[in-house]
Amino acid sequence: DAEKLAEERVPVTYQGMSSSAVLTVTDVVTLVGLTITPANPASILVGATQRFQADAVFSDGSTSSVTGTASWTSSDANVASIANGGGGGGGAAGRATGITAGSAIITATYNGFSASVTLTVRSPVATGLLVTPTSASVELNRTQQFTALLAFDDGTTQTVTNNASWTTSNGAIASISTGGGGPGGGGGRGLATGLSAGTVTV
Repeated sequence: DAEKLAEERVPVTYQGMSSSAVLTVTDVVTLVGLTITPANPASILVGATQRFQADAVFSDGSTSSVTGTASWTSSDANVASIANGGGGGGGAAGRATGITAGSAIITATYNGFSASVTLTVRSPVATGLLVTPTSASVELNRTQQFTALLAFDDGTTQTVTNNASWTTSNGAIASISTGGGGPGGGGGRGLATGLSAGTVTV
């Protein structure tokens, strides 16, 4: 609300009769600043998004969202892109997308005022190794192909069968190939062969 500067009662008289009205004079509310939230965003993964909001700050202490009308820029579009609200796409304004690992400064500009935050984009981090199938049974002299998958914190996996080192807990029961240019040029790794009855851990 506008700040009240003065309040004056204005008297009126006519043919011996009188009345009055109250006239309130208020200050003109002006734009004094711009803020972006979140001010300290958490890092995002490559391909993930982060929504930002721009708020205009006025002289009476009030704020108003200007996310869709502010101009948004990224200091490094190769690291993170940022959507603007032009062309009827106001709903996407302020949405940053991680492109490659690194940091970019996201800036919003509105009516001569600017605000900036730093956005960090990171690559997925490996969290563990999985072997599939987790259990298998083969006859003597038969083979079973195992696959090694590297799991990441974004829920994705990467096949590393031909880069992993393979062993079995008992080479007399089952052997497992560790390379050597198998069929198709895949390296031939992860292929177990049953040699005698028993159970081993791969």
